[in-house]
Amino acid sequence: MESIIGSTIWSVHDHAFPNLESLIIQNMMKLERICSDPLPAQAFAKLQVIKVKNCDLMESVFLHSMVQHLTELVEIEISECRYMNYIIAKKIQENEGENDKIALPKMRSLTLESLPSLVSLSPESCIKDSENNNDFSSQLLNDKVQA
Repeated sequence: MESIIGSTIWSVHDHAFPNLESLIIQNMMKLERICSDPLPAQAFAKLQVIKVKNCDLMESVFLHSMVQHLTELVEIEISECRYMNYIIAKKIQENEGENDKIALPKMRSLTLESLPSLVSLSPESCIKDSENNNDFSSQLLNDKVQA
């Protein structure tokens, strides 16, 4: 299975998973991504927790276009994913005009464990914790991330 959501049919539904609060994906050894196509803004609108464990073929968890709509996200936990390069995938060329900044105003916990291929949070790491106005930088986050 390449992705959980992979059909463009989702793009015509404005409210895909509008009430989903937790998404736990575990032992999906052949899963490459959660979504292969951009989702509507209301998709995952109430998502608070995402946990991914032992999904060796996943290279990233989120599409860049998806993350900007995850305003309720509180916790991300990623572990034991052998080929995970980024948590947030590189921006698609056609979306170049969208805002580079990713705001995760309710984020409180980021756990990354046993990810031997992890390079950075995102190729375009620019995240700001707008609620607390905190600045946080590290090599993992490309020294551009504000959290």
